[in-house]
Amino acid sequence: EEAGLPVVSLPLETGVWAASNPDEDPGPLEDVRRQLSDRFDLSVEMGRACEPGMVRRILECDDFDVPRAASDSLSAGCWPGRMAAAALLAPRVLFPDEMVELLANIYVDFDIESIRAMEAARTVARCRAALAGRSRVAIEDLRAVLPMVLRHRVEVATLANVLRYVDALQEKSASGRSVGAVMPGCGGAPQGTRPGCDGGGG
Repeated sequence: EEAGLPVVSLPLETGVWAASNPDEDPGPLEDVRRQLSDRFDLSVEMGRACEPGMVRRILECDDFDVPRAASDSLSAGCWPGRMAAAALLAPRVLFPDEMVELLANIYVDFDIESIRAMEAARTVARCRAALAGRSRVAIEDLRAVLPMVLRHRVEVATLANVLRYVDALQEKSASGRSVGAVMPGCGGAPQGTRPGCDGGGG
C-alpha cells in the first residue's frame, strides 16, 4: 500500500512456487532467511530423472499433440482424474483430535518457532489422505508430510528427532495402542527425542 493510492482487492486464490538453485542467487535454501522461507508451506527436493521410465514418460508426450479437452484428461484412474477427485474430497477429510494433539506436542516439545508449520502439516496431511481416497487423516500421513513441512524451518537434528518421535508413536499405534494413549507425558517418546523428558535439553 502506497500513500495516496487506492487499495484494490481481488477475490483470487493464488499459489507461489519458488526454485532454490544452489548455483544461482540467492543461493541454497539454507542461506535464505527463515522469515522468508517460512512463508512457503513445503520444501520439495528435486533432482534429475534417475530411472529410464521417468525419461520415457516425458518423451512419450508428442511435441505436436493437439491439446486434449478437459473431459478427456479426467477419466477414471488417470492422474488428473485422481487430482480432481482428491480436490473434492479434501475439504471433507477429518483431522482427528489425536492428530491435533500430536502436532501441538511437536510444536511445544521441539521448540518449533512457526505455527505456520503446524497449519501446513495439517492441510497437507488432509490432502495426502484425500489422494489415497480416505476420509480421515492417519499418523502415516503426518509422517510422510513432516519432512517437507519442516525441512526449511528447523535444523537437521531437530527434524531427525521429530521423525524419530513420530516413528515411535506410529509403531505403538500399529501394535494396537492408540496414538493418544502414548502421547501424554514423556513415556511415549523414545529416549532423548522429546526435549525436557530426560531432564535435559533436546
